Formats: sequence, structure tokens, C-alpha cells
Amino acid sequence: MNRRVRIEGTGRCGCAHYFEDDKKITFDWEIGGTVVAILWSCPVEEWNVKYPWAEGRNEEILKFVADEAIRQKSPGCIAELQSDGTTVHIKEN
Repeated sequence: MNRRVRIEGTGRCGCAHYFEDDKKITFDWEIGGTVVAILWSCPVEEWNVKYPWAEGRNEEILKFVADEAIRQKSPGCIAELQSDGTTVHIKEN
């Protein structure tokens, strides 16, 4: 499996694009609040319909994207997956 993440943004928000072979999922992100950034995806039910090739893997992929966002943009931060399973808070360590 060939995976990569491309992060784009202007100002306080943008998108993180997850690529797996020839498939793509786009996540939204926003800077600010009580965290460095928030990264989120659609609800699980919508995810499974939009991305049947990634059904049931939303948390795994979201964590991969968050880890890549930290590696690329916020070294030293940590990712905290929220209980909804669709949102990650990137926080200072």
C-alpha cells in the first residue's frame, strides 16, 4: 500500500489530502482555539458510503493523517483522537 499526505492551507484553515494508491480522502483542518489545530472527517456513516475502499478504517487513516501533519507542520506536538472517532486535536506536548 502506497500512502502519503499533502497538506494545503491559507490563513487559519485548509485541507489535508490522504492518498492511498490511486484513491484520495480530503480532511478539513483549522488552526486555533485551545489546541494547535483541529483535523476532522465526515461522520462514520457518511465515510463508509463515500469511501467504501476504506470502510471501517476511518480512525486508522485519521491518525495517519494527524501523525503526518505533526511531522510536516508541528514537530513536538501530539495527536488526540476525540471520542467521536472523526476529530483529532493536535496539541502542544
